[in-house]
Amino acid sequence: MSAIPQIKANAAWVIDNFGPQSGIDPFAYTPASIEYVDGFLQRQEAMVRASDASINKFVGLLGAYLGEAIIAKYGGEWQEKPNGIGIEIRTGSHVHFLQPFHKVHKRIVNGIEENLHAYFNQFIPAVIATV
Repeated sequence: MSAIPQIKANAAWVIDNFGPQSGIDPFAYTPASIEYVDGFLQRQEAMVRASDASINKFVGLLGAYLGEAIIAKYGGEWQEKPNGIGIEIRTGSHVHFLQPFHKVHKRIVNGIEENLHAYFNQFIPAVIATV
């Protein structure tokens, strides 16, 4: 059974629950919303990292949201592969496989140096521009 419907539901949950408190209108798959999510992880670091279950919950929710934001801005589609679920983006003759769940996990565990906003606005465009 595909995990993609649950991923889409998790991303929608983030919009429904983070949007109203964010002050961003609309809270959608935008750079501003990714910056808000990054700030949330910074502000709520102790709560997010409280247990493995909490980390896994936020990785599932925010990884889904980051992935849907990547698709909305850069294209691509979810793919389930042996090394995990991620987003495949084709540019010219290149195929890029991005792993938003892995990135969110690194952000939670390693802190702000794994900045999601920079990943979304700088790293991804640089990677997919290389052909």
